[in-house]
Amino acid sequence: MSQFSLDFDVIHEQSLQWPTDESIKKVLVIGHGALAVRQKPTYEHWLKNEVEIHCADVDSASLDDCLDGIHRYVLPKEEKRMLAAAPFDLLCINNIPEHHLVSALNYGTYARRIVIQKPQDLNFPLIQTIAHAQGFDDFRAKTVIHDHYRNKAPVATLTRQLPTLLQQYGKFTRLFFFLTESKSVSDEPDRARSLKCGMIQDLAVHQIDIMLECLLRAKEWRSREGDERLNRRVGGRIEIRNCVKLVDQTSILGDDIETCALIDLHVEELIEFPAGLSKAVRFPHSFDVLIAVGKGLAVEQGVEKDLKSIVIDFERPQSYAVVDLASLSAKGLQKEEISRNHGGLNLPLMLISPNPPKHAVKAQGGIDYPLWQSISLAQHVAGIAQASQEWSQDRRIAAYPYKRPIGDLIRELASNDQIRKSVWSGLPPLTNFQVDEPLPPDYVP
Repeated sequence: MSQFSLDFDVIHEQSLQWPTDESIKKVLVIGHGALAVRQKPTYEHWLKNEVEIHCADVDSASLDDCLDGIHRYVLPKEEKRMLAAAPFDLLCINNIPEHHLVSALNYGTYARRIVIQKPQDLNFPLIQTIAHAQGFDDFRAKTVIHDHYRNKAPVATLTRQLPTLLQQYGKFTRLFFFLTESKSVSDEPDRARSLKCGMIQDLAVHQIDIMLECLLRAKEWRSREGDERLNRRVGGRIEIRNCVKLVDQTSILGDDIETCALIDLHVEELIEFPAGLSKAVRFPHSFDVLIAVGKGLAVEQGVEKDLKSIVIDFERPQSYAVVDLASLSAKGLQKEEISRNHGGLNLPLMLISPNPPKHAVKAQGGIDYPLWQSISLAQHVAGIAQASQEWSQDRRIAAYPYKRPIGDLIRELASNDQIRKSVWSGLPPLTNFQVDEPLPPDYVP
């Protein structure tokens, strides 16, 4: 069993915010693969506002679809020509995950600011070194991690409303984080190199991020309406109880790379009440978390859709909130307008660009909502992901058929005690955790 302590005073230094910066006039992007297609709106905005864009990749074919006006470089043979254009205002690291930190360290000297796409890297010892070692202070100060899931508008709405929900419905009892896709890895052979890290590093890191955000952004709440006294989460620990890894029988990644993973977590938190007073009482509370990620999965039998949802159960019976990350909708939250025209991938980059478009400004999660994640917090996410990845299995990773319903799979694993039967058995149809609404026509990824 792996345990992770939660020191909220230390972890909360994640609140790293960059203001809109019209001095960004020259950008270097390392890696121009499938991600670049989704970031096309940002490149178009940069070109429209006379931002000089330089894109580099080790594969010349990956640069063929660069927009007109973008400078292109094939690495390593054209590195010298690329660096002749330095210094850069912004360096974006978009290449394969195992090269993220090395690339940032290699080219970061030539840039004022660095944005690393999630996951920040796959080499956990290197992540720890960068997060703590002396001599990397300047690198840490100018480097952030970009996780587009935590920048989706309903996530910001959820974290903003959680203190009120905790007051109304009681403490957490169970949290579910689903991030499954109906497409299998064999449906996306062009992404195979990026997916070789497995689903824990590719998808679960996003949900671990959001789990920590829920704890950090809702660490204080009132016991009841009209009472100014606060409950405050002052510490705790996260334990990995189980991690089941499976492989789609049609996978093109190999037998030992999981295409589905279920991480069964137990959280023990320490709560202080009334917070900050000398006679405050500290008491424990515990709840459970299930993270389910994968590709080539259906939701339930006959429902072949993606399942990208956050579900929070509270102490009061039948009290829960659902955030659908696919439709950018929610239920169980207070009435509040959620800007559904931004998926989060382009939003932060647009907001730090010259003349940020009005639709991006409108989509912000709130004036205090951080667009980025610090290396300090990101290393905690990486630690949980690494421990889950290394969770021992006594046998070869079992296979599942293409379009296996994830709901049935969870119930089967619970019945066999591969994840805790006492906690995860008897789930309702997972379609209950979807808010099926079409995205607006002006949606930006």
